[in-house]
Amino acid sequence: MDEHEERKIDLIFSKTQRGFRLIEFRDLYRAESSLQESSLASEAAVWLGTKDNRMHLSIEHAQTLVKLLNYFIETGYLPDSLEESEE
Repeated sequence: MDEHEERKIDLIFSKTQRGFRLIEFRDLYRAESSLQESSLASEAAVWLGTKDNRMHLSIEHAQTLVKLLNYFIETGYLPDSLEESEE
């Protein structure tokens, strides 16, 4: 088991007052952060970030970021291009 597998991130699963799924956690600097379903009616989307600075992401954004994050998980650094993350 490497050093990253030993760290446990506490996740709190709940729903917003309007019934959208919400996952709360603290980032590396202990800032309150969350991943939340969006109420956007035109397409599926999520909010991701800290309380004061959240990104509104589409499925396409999430798919691309997952590729980049998986590369980071495997190598410890970010790729020089999207194509490199897909190799």
